[in-house]
Amino acid sequence: MKIVDQTYKSAFEYGIKDLQMELTIKYAEAVILEALLRSDSESVPDEIKKSILEHVKRTFPCEFTDPETLSDQKKNLLLLFNKLGYHPIEPKLGFEGDTIFREFYLSYLEQIRSFAFSQQNEINTLLDIQKLEKLSTEKANKRINIIPRDVYRSFN
Repeated sequence: MKIVDQTYKSAFEYGIKDLQMELTIKYAEAVILEALLRSDSESVPDEIKKSILEHVKRTFPCEFTDPETLSDQKKNLLLLFNKLGYHPIEPKLGFEGDTIFREFYLSYLEQIRSFAFSQQNEINTLLDIQKLEKLSTEKANKRINIIPRDVYRSFN
């Protein structure tokens, strides 16, 4: 009976950690898109902005293409974070003033990558799976699917 109880507990903890990771990614997507939509054309070249917005419309069928909707989405996600007793990951580098979008995005992506690596290792421990040695920024970028590959590659 003790083994069954431990299995249920591990499965529950796995679900909570996976939910926390998914909420973090959705919040990061909203933060990135909101920054992009609120930016002036000098901060983000028009062709990059257009490419990202077209990509978002293809990838997220009914969602966020205006700052008000994104703001509402962020509020809803913050409510979920609070109910679960978690805190969202806010970007360390703000996207304002002299900061260019590339620096803001890659810095935030690295924060999310680091969080995802830690979460995945905790999940792997719960499931008795070997720990990760690394989680690439490219894999993190696939989870935060805001930036099209051609734009992401142009950042590097």
